[in-house]
Amino acid sequence: MEGTKKKLMKKLERFECLAQLKPVNLVKRFVGQDSDDNESVESTQHHYEEKFISDIEEEKEAENQDEQNALELLHLTKCTMPSLCLKLKAETLLLDYFREKIINGCLHS
Repeated sequence: MEGTKKKLMKKLERFECLAQLKPVNLVKRFVGQDSDDNESVESTQHHYEEKFISDIEEEKEAENQDEQNALELLHLTKCTMPSLCLKLKAETLLLDYFREKIINGCLHS
């Protein structure tokens, strides 16, 4: 539940940057287009696009790190189990558990 809440909060933060955009007076833009105004608008738009892309990349990196941590914990757990049958049955369950705990920040390195 907490992992889902964190993911939703990250998505909300990403979309908040879109709310910071100011409305544009289209009549004024079409009648008297200044190259300076256009450059300013393009610069602002470019800044928000870069921030949005950066946020997405950071989120993907965090998810990849979480997955890697969960796989490492699974490997360590499997190494300590004596039974192959037990290893196979527990693998999916343990991996899901580790993912959830890492996402929720409950496991510390």
